[in-house]
Amino acid sequence: MTTHIDGYEEVYDAKTPAAVHAVEVAETSDKRTIDNVYSDLSDWATAREERTRYERARQQRASTDCQEI
Repeated sequence: MTTHIDGYEEVYDAKTPAAVHAVEVAETSDKRTIDNVYSDLSDWATAREERTRYERARQQRASTDCQEI
């Protein structure tokens, strides 16, 4: 998942999907349409949310495991 996110950060030269100007990217690219860019940004945002949920669950589990000891 992190590799997927890192790929988007590299392609769009931004740390978050919100930092990307979708129209500008589409207008200056021969390879990406506005629909492609919006799709990427949506997938990227979803991947970031999933990673956050996964990390939160992992931390909660680690905390629970420590409390049981």
